[in-house]
Amino acid sequence: MKPRSAPARRHLALAAPSRLPSGHAAQIAKVDASPKEVLDLNHTSTSRVPRRHMMQAQQQISRRTVARIEDRIHLGPDAQVDDKSLMFSAQDPALTDPFLVLVEDLFSEPGFEWHPHRGLETVTLVRDGVLEHGDSIGNSGTLTTTSSALTHWPISGSLITMEPGRSLDHFLPGQDRAFFTVLAGAVSVADRTVTAGQTAWSDPLSDADLSVIGLRTGDGDAPSEVLTFSGPPIRQPVAMGGPMVMNTRAEIEQAFRDFHAGSFGAVPRQARLQYR
Repeated sequence: MKPRSAPARRHLALAAPSRLPSGHAAQIAKVDASPKEVLDLNHTSTSRVPRRHMMQAQQQISRRTVARIEDRIHLGPDAQVDDKSLMFSAQDPALTDPFLVLVEDLFSEPGFEWHPHRGLETVTLVRDGVLEHGDSIGNSGTLTTTSSALTHWPISGSLITMEPGRSLDHFLPGQDRAFFTVLAGAVSVADRTVTAGQTAWSDPLSDADLSVIGLRTGDGDAPSEVLTFSGPPIRQPVAMGGPMVMNTRAEIEQAFRDFHAGSFGAVPRQARLQYR
């Protein structure tokens, strides 16, 4: 493993299956970051509940509960990152659908090398510093702490900061599955205490158009942070093969054959951006 000299950055990555045909979802991507803190996800939030629907449905709002709470799994450093943790993963995809994995990476440089993707969507949120992203179909650019997270999926996400002793009703579509990952402090989610590094899950309410879940912080001196995303399950078989996510193992094997045959496109050779 290479020695690290630059300060480490935090990077959280969330992944979810893509609805795009597999041929259109094939690409090669790379991620570089300056020595800062980065969150990289696969999905993001302003509420998708229109205000007029909230007003019309005030008498029909269903209150959500927490189905389960997961602990972060610390994996440690590897060849590309200074430290890595799984905030959650799809050990049973039916329980996390439409989300697959949320990964926290701390890295200095150079970041993630070019790597293939097929069948999944990613969302990136930079918490501190600058992130460069590019792919083999021509998309490229930089993300900073003020950049909006981008997605082509009908999901919502929010990074919520709550001062001690506060409460909040978080509204979301009833048929969404939602997760609440506490990044700092502790938050009561539907009266279940969730501490930093834990993720609370709230399952869809099949008979509800609109739902609400309560968030609350206790006494203390520091604010708490919670990352929440929600989206409708796709309810399809999921086969996972590293950066490839398809419906069957045969499709995973075909995706790797396509990649090695060059059908994902050539690996771009542009230099990394340098940040001072």
